[in-house]
Amino acid sequence: MVLDLSLKEIITKSIRYAEKFCKQDDVKNIIDDLAKILENGIKEIAYQSIPGHSLEHILRVLSLSLAISCFEGGDRITIALAAILHDIARFKEEEDKSIDHAKLSAMIAKKVLSNSKFSNLAEKVAKIIEEHRFKNREKPTSIESAILQDADRLDALGFIGVARVFAYGGYRGRSVYESFKHFHEKILNLPNLMNTRTGKIIAKKRVERIILFLKETQKEIILEDLKDILAL
Repeated sequence: MVLDLSLKEIITKSIRYAEKFCKQDDVKNIIDDLAKILENGIKEIAYQSIPGHSLEHILRVLSLSLAISCFEGGDRITIALAAILHDIARFKEEEDKSIDHAKLSAMIAKKVLSNSKFSNLAEKVAKIIEEHRFKNREKPTSIESAILQDADRLDALGFIGVARVFAYGGYRGRSVYESFKHFHEKILNLPNLMNTRTGKIIAKKRVERIILFLKETQKEIILEDLKDILAL
């Protein structure tokens, strides 16, 4: 799977990253369950990876969500379940633009969780996933939903966000300059859409990295950087 690791191994790594901010014992105790649920979700919809919206993204959102919960609260098990399934149907939207991947992912999550030990959380997790999509601009109805929205948007910021823009742009056949437009049309506005105090703090720093990247790239395009390089 991701980086040639098993689902259990990559989920374990994702949780470990979040442990830099608080203990994650409750989530660590269900690692086997999380791996099985993600596996079942993958099988249920015959999951296909899309550059920029791959399993790597899903697992970074898991780490971010759990880290944010250290400061904002919320039920971490619910957050973890929502994070690992939030984009499970993302590729379907590429096949048919009439499909809302958030709603379809919510349906898959509800079905998978209803047949698991977390059946009591199926409805809530589905609701959280349905609310996460940027394009829909849904207001979160719970702290867990607010955290997932923030984590998903934070993964579009910073240097990893830059990499994702160009990975997805290449997949869609966009030129480099067309991909630059995406930063101004969407990415740079994300800090204004954060829900939690923690999300806003992180977004402010990560968007500064994107602004720096855009500024330095523009210098290269017009050869302004050569002045410093050649000491002119």
